[in-house]
Amino acid sequence: MAAARTERAARYQAAQRGQAAAPPATDAEAVVASSDDAVACKRERLSEDALAADPLEGIVLSGVADCPEEAREAVKAKKMCEVDCRLWESNFKPVSAGSRVFTLNRGEGSLHDKKAETDAERERNIRHLTESALRIHTARTRGERVWVHCHLGMNRGPAGLMAYCILHTEMRSLKEVFTRVKAHDKRQPKVAATSRNTFAAELVTMCIRAGKTLE
Repeated sequence: MAAARTERAARYQAAQRGQAAAPPATDAEAVVASSDDAVACKRERLSEDALAADPLEGIVLSGVADCPEEAREAVKAKKMCEVDCRLWESNFKPVSAGSRVFTLNRGEGSLHDKKAETDAERERNIRHLTESALRIHTARTRGERVWVHCHLGMNRGPAGLMAYCILHTEMRSLKEVFTRVKAHDKRQPKVAATSRNTFAAELVTMCIRAGKTLE
C-alpha cells in the first residue's frame, strides 16, 4: 500500500513536469543528511497499525498561537516533526520515501495567503503544496508525529495537509479529503478552511492530476 502511494506521488510529480519520473540519484549525485537523520531518530514513533487505521493519526493542525502546549513542547524537544506550510526553504530531500540518501532541494521561498491571479502563480502554489505534502509524508514514513501549521492554521496549513491526503493517502476524493481534514481540526470553533480555502483551485488541479475524483 505504501509503495502504491509512493508510485502515485511520483507519477503526479512527473505529470506536473511533463516528463517521465527521473531515476533515483546515484551515490555520486546525492548527499547523506546525517544530522537531520540523527534528529529524526530521537522523535517519538507511532505504530504501523495506528498509521494504517488513520492516516491523520498523530498529526496536529493549528496556527502558531493556538498550537497545543504538548505539541509545542514536543517540537522543542525534537520529539515531534514541524511542517511550516508558509515557507519552503532550501533543505535536503530524500531521493525516495524512507531513503537515507538525500539531494539538495533549493526551495521557492514564502507562500503568501492570497489567491493566484495567473497560471504561473497557480503552478508555483501547487509546487509549494506538493513540497509541504512531501515533508509530512516523509515524517509519516518514519512513524513520526507532525505539527502542521501556518500563521493562523486557516488556509496554508490545512492546504498542505489536504495536499498530503491527496498525494500520499488512500483517500479517494477531494470531498473526502475536505471532510476528514475539517473533522481533524480539534480547535473550537474549527478554523481550518477546506472547500473555501484560498488554495481550493490548486487542490482541485492536484486531485485531478493524481487521478482522484472530486466528489
